[in-house]
Amino acid sequence: MKSSRLATYALLGAFAVLGACSSPGTKQSIEHQNRGAKAFKAANFDNAAQEYKEAARLDPANHLAWFGLGLSYLKRDSFKESADALAQATKLLGNNAVYAEKYGIALYRAAEAGARESQARAAAKQPNEIELDYSKVDFGKATDQLAAAIKLEPKLVDATYFLSRAYLYQGKEKEAAELATTAITLDPSDYAPYVTLANLYLKWDYVDEAIAVAEAGAKAVDDALDRSEVSFLLGLGKQRKGDVEGAIAAYTAAIEDRKDNNRARFQRGQLLFQKADYKKAKEDLEVYAKAAGKSAMYEKSVAQRLIGEIMSKGIQ
Repeated sequence: MKSSRLATYALLGAFAVLGACSSPGTKQSIEHQNRGAKAFKAANFDNAAQEYKEAARLDPANHLAWFGLGLSYLKRDSFKESADALAQATKLLGNNAVYAEKYGIALYRAAEAGARESQARAAAKQPNEIELDYSKVDFGKATDQLAAAIKLEPKLVDATYFLSRAYLYQGKEKEAAELATTAITLDPSDYAPYVTLANLYLKWDYVDEAIAVAEAGAKAVDDALDRSEVSFLLGLGKQRKGDVEGAIAAYTAAIEDRKDNNRARFQRGQLLFQKADYKKAKEDLEVYAKAAGKSAMYEKSVAQRLIGEIMSKGIQ
């Protein structure tokens, strides 16, 4: 965990000292702020938001109350409310890198959520039923704020990563790749920048570079679920290079880390079919076909076709 994340928790965990000349409103605000910090530390984000909101009401100049409120809303996926609260905290404190970073992240999430709701309404669907068209998301305010945060402190890993993602969706792929590379340097244990960078290299047909990035990520990322995504991309790179055994090994690692990584099962099943290891191929393809949703109808049809071919060989 890097400096900006440590600073965030230090700010939330710090208990304010009541000054002798504090007004009753200020004292009560700090009391609610402290209760909010306890609730946040206990992952009770609803209660934390209530306490921080009351702290901010009692003393609108209490920037820590606004900051805690913004982060509590962020944890609750209330992104617009988070951005509003963090905007107030940032305005009150001034040029603080951690505040600026979290405000930028909230703006990013709010833009994403707002676009999802808008696109869902246009399609007469629920927000969780659509595949978001990121090309139509306006990340302008988020990119400005994230860039400002990085200017204050270049080692902000979260700001660096989110700005990389925003640039990617804005079509600024070179800048996105550069920032993803920086994010990996700042925090080698975070899987997300490896995913961004490896995907870009695969898109550009820089297969060797994609493999190198994914191999580094597979070694550096500790969390199994996160590492599964990196291993999947390693498999794609190995497969693109014609290294069937290496690809199968990478897909197997992805599945071992996350049993429901069905994209890895689909790819491994096809490679096993090519190797005439029909029984194992059938197992993977059946799992994939059963789990595939509406957005993967083509892939599901491929899996079903291969299963049919295997069964025509008398393999059950």
